Amino acid sequence: RKIFSGHSLATVQGFYTDGFYQRHFTPNELRDAFGAAGLETERVSITHMAKPMFPLLPAAIDRFLKERWGWLLAIEFRKPNASMESGA
Repeated sequence: RKIFSGHSLATVQGFYTDGFYQRHFTPNELRDAFGAAGLETERVSITHMAKPMFPLLPAAIDRFLKERWGWLLAIEFRKPNASMESGA
């Protein structure tokens, strides 16, 4: 709701996290962050968060918003050339 009262995603994040232990990312931002660390993203998925983003929001719209902007994202990634380093 704070977005509708003039806040940006960055300022809304400040209400819910200190940005140190947890941060809000879109799926693309998460992929980019892992890529910048030299890791290859295999899949980004939305976890089991059952609570709707907004009260009384139809499930299809809630799902769309979570898929579009993310909501408790999980990422599967790999280190490039990991099989070579393990001797395989």
